[in-house]
Amino acid sequence: MKTTLASDKFVLRLPDGMRTVISQLAAVNARSMNAEILVALVNHAMRHDHRGVHPDLVQAAFATRLGTGEIQQTLIDMGQKMQGLAKQLDQIAAAARDTPEETRDKKGKPAG
Repeated sequence: MKTTLASDKFVLRLPDGMRTVISQLAAVNARSMNAEILVALVNHAMRHDHRGVHPDLVQAAFATRLGTGEIQQTLIDMGQKMQGLAKQLDQIAAAARDTPEETRDKKGKPAG
């Protein structure tokens, strides 16, 4: 979803400090403040019940997330986190196998 100077405009009053928060989030995500707000609105729309919302709007919101690579990046991030968790589980299992039975607690974890 591309915006231009001719796009619809909406004046939004922000509570004290919110502009700074949005600015910082935008910087972390390498987006403009406008893009950061749009992403937040799209994410909000995608997480909520869509009954009564025109299907084209839902599809446009999803296309925006897909077009920005946000969904793809989320999946990549989740995969990396899962790999990290799998490594941790492997280490825990290896430690449990290497720990003598008499030094384990009631749950089978190494004592201490």
